[in-house]
Parts: sequence; C-alpha cells; structure tokens
Amino acid sequence: MMKEYIIAIIGLSTLLLAAVAAYGVTTVSTEMQDNKPAPVTMPDYSDELSALSMQVAQIKSDVASLNTIKTDIYKIQEKLVDLEKQNTQQVQQPQTIQQSRLLIDLDKYEYLPGETVKIIVTGAEPQKMAQVQFLDDGFILLNNEAWSDSTGTIMYGLKLSSALPAGTYEIRLVADAVTESQQIRIRAPSSTDTSNTASTSFTVQTGKSIYRNGEIIDVSGIGKPNTSVVATLTSPAGKVYTANTSTQSDGTYVLFYSPSQPYDHGKWYVTASNEAKTVIVYLIIQ
Repeated sequence: MMKEYIIAIIGLSTLLLAAVAAYGVTTVSTEMQDNKPAPVTMPDYSDELSALSMQVAQIKSDVASLNTIKTDIYKIQEKLVDLEKQNTQQVQQPQTIQQSRLLIDLDKYEYLPGETVKIIVTGAEPQKMAQVQFLDDGFILLNNEAWSDSTGTIMYGLKLSSALPAGTYEIRLVADAVTESQQIRIRAPSSTDTSNTASTSFTVQTGKSIYRNGEIIDVSGIGKPNTSVVATLTSPAGKVYTANTSTQSDGTYVLFYSPSQPYDHGKWYVTASNEAKTVIVYLIIQ
C-alpha cells in the first residue's frame, strides 16, 4: 500500500515538473517573440539625387560657357593689341611725312648787316605757330613767332642787326617739334655797299606778324630821305586799303591802317613803293 502511494506521489511530481517546464518554454518563446526587432525601413533619396544630378549638369554647362568666354577674351585681347599697333603706326607716319616735306627757301644766302632775310617755309602744319630762330654757333640770337597759312606756308622777314660781324649764321625753323635749318653768310660792308645802301635801300616791315580783329596795323621801314612812300594793304578777299606818307630826314617812315571791321581772317599783304622800289610783306589776321 505504501509502495503504491509513493509511486503515485512520484508520478504527480513528474507531471508538475513537466507542466512547469512547458510553461517556462512557452513564456520564453513568448518573450523572444515580443523582443524581436522591428524591420528596418530605408529612406528614399531619389528626389535629392535627381536634384544633385541637375546641379552637376548645370555646373558642367557653366564651365563650358566659361571656357567659351575665356576664348573670346583671348580673341579680344589679340584684337586690342593689333589696334594699338595700327594706332601707333598711324601716329608715327604723319610725323615722318612732315619731317621729310618741311622746306626753307631764302631769297639769297649772303647778306649785309642790317638787311632783311626773306624766308619762305613750305610743308608746315596749316594755321599753326612756329618759331623762327637766328643762331650764331648754336647760340640763339633771335627767337620770333610766325604763323603758317591754310596751305602750310610761312612767309617771314627777319631783320638783321646792323652790328652783326661777318661770319656764318644759321636760320632755324621749329614747327610742331620738327626742326629745319639753313645757313647764311654775313659779309662786312665795303665802301661801295655803304654808299649804295644810303642811296637805294628801302625796307618794309609790320609791327608784328599776327594781328587780332580790330587792332591797328602799323607798317614802318627805311627809304630814301625826304621822299614819298605809297603802300597798299590787301585782304584775303581782295579789299585794298591805301596809305601815303613821306620819309624823314634819316629815311625812316611809319604808316597805320585801320580796315573796316570785322577784318577778314587769313593772310594779308602790304605792297610798299619808294623811288621805283617795291617791297611786299605778309601778315596774318586771326
């Protein structure tokens, strides 16, 4: 009887242990299922990637445009260099032409002290001022102004000092940085020259080579003492103004003109006569 009771207790204990074991397994399984991680969801970057692709394409296009602009800049620089060279050649060419065509012509090349050197210059720039210089061994004795006319011609009378010693001198013209020179010779007057000069010399000169509108034009010189001087002033348009006077006992004389205003602009000339001798001088009215 006791043996059967013990066997019954052992069987019941076995059942209880089996039940507890089954519950523990079920609990662990349930907990494992409850602790299973949730599936990972990957974000969608397709829109961002598409935008980046468009930006990269735009950058490539911009780089290509910059390369084109760079090429254009190089071409423009080359054209500017060519234009600068052409401009330099055009600036230098007129100067070369001007230097080669400037010419001084004198009425003669040997003078006595006190005579007037008649100078005609061609090839100067029209309506420009020039310097007429008289030099002795490189030293400037006289430096006067003269103006060219509309054709680039300069006419000027250079009065020599009566105290000049004999020798070789230089007449120099400076116009727009272009210089041209001509030598002349001054010889000592002889007794024959002195007597001839006293009896036949006749000079004419204006107070200045350039006058302005409204100024009185003065003409003076030396002629045969106590004789008549007749002079006419002619405008560029052909108007003629006449004046008469007589030389003093020393042969000097002076005339004044006041033409009707406004004066004609340009080159005028004075034609003066004394004892069958005629001299023409030129002046400019601005």
